[in-house]
Amino acid sequence: MDTGLPWQTAEPPARPEEPVGPSRYLTEADRIHIADRLREKASVRAIAVELAAIPPP
Repeated sequence: MDTGLPWQTAEPPARPEEPVGPSRYLTEADRIHIADRLREKASVRAIAVELAAIPPP
């Protein structure tokens, strides 16, 4: 007997796999480093180089 409600018998949707590789979010240590360097008046570019986010110019 088909009730017209296929979702009642269907399997739950699969969870997406966790991404492999570097996270798009900063770690707490990175955030603390950025805050410390900004307090020292370091440039954003210099901080990014220190975090290896971008290559030096």
